[in-house]
Amino acid sequence: MRRKITIVTPHRFMLSSLAIPLDAFKGAGVYWNILNGRDPKPLFDVTTVSVDGAPVQTYDGLALKPDASIWEVHDSETILVPPS
Repeated sequence: MRRKITIVTPHRFMLSSLAIPLDAFKGAGVYWNILNGRDPKPLFDVTTVSVDGAPVQTYDGLALKPDASIWEVHDSETILVPPS
């Protein structure tokens, strides 16, 4: 069973504070298995959310659309809140 992780995307955040954990958790179990000739099997289900599900902007003005509203996530085991 894959662990469910939610990453909250606040308005005006640093892109790296989202990109680094997103890449790490989405890649966990995938890249290692590919390197070893096995089927890629992610260890985590990662969902990005904003408070209302609407797009948010980074400090640099890049608009990003989250997967959902925080109110739509009911069974996350870990919630990450990047600094804003």
